[in-house]
Amino acid sequence: SVAALAQKPTTADSLLDQAKAQAKAEQKSILVVFGASWCPDCDVLDSFFNAPQAKPIFDKHFVIVHLNVFEENGENPGRNTPGGVKVIMKYGGVSSAGMVSLPFIVVTDADGKRITDSRRPTATHATDKNIGFPDQPEDIAWFVEMMKKGAPQLTDEEAAQLSSVLKQPQG
Repeated sequence: SVAALAQKPTTADSLLDQAKAQAKAEQKSILVVFGASWCPDCDVLDSFFNAPQAKPIFDKHFVIVHLNVFEENGENPGRNTPGGVKVIMKYGGVSSAGMVSLPFIVVTDADGKRITDSRRPTATHATDKNIGFPDQPEDIAWFVEMMKKGAPQLTDEEAAQLSSVLKQPQG
């Protein structure tokens, strides 16, 4: 039935294909944001992306794709983006021990090739630590570095603006 088709969530591959087409047409990079409805930091990150001081910068340089994963942890498996787990695995967002930390962000080029992600190298973690929502100075610095890698045309002023918004109390 038409109603059943309307209810079917769009697959991760389909969302990524749309993002790639838009990124190519607009000469932008792609921000793939993995999150879940039960993840408070995911909500804070979404608010940041949509903040009046940040949204124009993201809109100028990136196509943002949100993929919901591991919703069964919040007992909402129907909210999962079909194929999202396969994509987060492909981009290394699940540790070898099977651990996942959300939100997980991957910056790709317009072809979907990984440029960088939200795993920050640290002295204390043998494997890189996912910054999640960047609220510590070193995580904010890494996030801004990710944005610069993903969008080399990002100006110093825009980078400083993003950093300044992240340093404000969230919530």
